[in-house]
Amino acid sequence: APASPGPQDPVPVTIFAPEEDAAVAWTAYPVGATDAQMLANGDPTTAPWVSTFDPGDWVVAGQVTGNSRIAYLAVTSVAQQTPSSVTPGRTAPMDRSPLTLPDGADVAFACRAAPLCAGTDKPAGLQFALPHGWAASAGLMYETAGGAVADAPSVTYYAGDPLQVAAALNPHQWDGEIGPCTQIDLGLLCATTQADPLGVAILAATLRRIE
Repeated sequence: APASPGPQDPVPVTIFAPEEDAAVAWTAYPVGATDAQMLANGDPTTAPWVSTFDPGDWVVAGQVTGNSRIAYLAVTSVAQQTPSSVTPGRTAPMDRSPLTLPDGADVAFACRAAPLCAGTDKPAGLQFALPHGWAASAGLMYETAGGAVADAPSVTYYAGDPLQVAAALNPHQWDGEIGPCTQIDLGLLCATTQADPLGVAILAATLRRIE
C-alpha cells in the first residue's frame, strides 16, 4: 500500500486568477522560513497554477502580462495533508503619503489605506508590494568614489508608528547583529530582528526589475 503523507510533506495547491482571461506569472514565497525557496509557474498563463507547497504560510503574487505593477496578492496558510485552492485579490496602488522618514526625508511609497499595496519605482527600475503600515524610500544606485555604479538598486523599507527601519534591499552598510540577510534575484534583502516576517516575505515575493 502507498505510504500516507507525512505532516511535513508538500501539499497540492491550486492558484486561480480572479479574471479568467488574464495571463499571469505567479510566484510564491514562504513566510518566516530560514531556507526559503521561491516557487514560480514560469511563463504567464490563463490556466490555474497547480503546484505543491510545504505546510505553512505563503505569499502568492501574480503579475499580468503588460502590467508593471503586481496585480494580485494573497497570504495563504497551507495545512498539512489538505489540498487547497486560492484566488488572490487585487492589490491597491501605493498611497501619496505625507509621512517623513526618520532622517527627515519624504516617504516615496506607503501602504496606509489598504491591506496590500503595490507600485513601481520607475527611476530605480523596481516593482514591489507592501503590507498595511509599511513605507519605502526611493531606490538609488550606490556609486563608489572611483565611479563604479552598483548593479542593482538599494531601497530601505520602514514600518511602525513612528516609522523605523524594518528591511533593506542591498543596503550600503548592514551589521549582522541588526538582523539576517537573504539572497534574492535582486541581491540581498536584509531585515531587522523586529521586522514582521510577513512583510519581509511580501517584499521577497514581489521585488522585481522593470525596464
